Amino acid sequence: MEPTQSPPPIVLTPATQGDAEFLYSLWDKTARTASFSGGPRDLDCHVQWLKDTLADPNRHVFVATERGIAVGAARLDVFDVGRWATVSLNVAPAHRRRGIGVAILRALEAEARELKIETLRAEMKLDNLSSQGAFTVAGYGPPEWSLGSGSRCLMLRRL
Repeated sequence: MEPTQSPPPIVLTPATQGDAEFLYSLWDKTARTASFSGGPRDLDCHVQWLKDTLADPNRHVFVATERGIAVGAARLDVFDVGRWATVSLNVAPAHRRRGIGVAILRALEAEARELKIETLRAEMKLDNLSSQGAFTVAGYGPPEWSLGSGSRCLMLRRL
């Protein structure tokens, strides 16, 4: 995103089971490479994962839209009775590199505040420079440590 560009207007809506195919479509080769889990391998597994996720009161999944078009998704996994949450973010391939990720993260902060979350935590692979850049622009601190064999970094944002 150019420094003089304004972030796009993003609206987050809670995901439903009807969003399963869109959410699965986000799981392209780039997203799988950036993920720690590798995620569901087929649509049926993904549909079941979404059903389980939507039933979990500590997980909040959102579809991000820009001017009515779905452009990405975000998830908050809440821990320690709302004191902190882990952030997951995915931008649709056609909408990457336009500041959408940063805009989603900023919209996600409002959702986190509604849930009385004090700290957001993002964990990513050390070589995922695109995500690190988006989280840095959104106000997350520099990587605080690497986990395991040094392949992961953690970035925090206090609300």
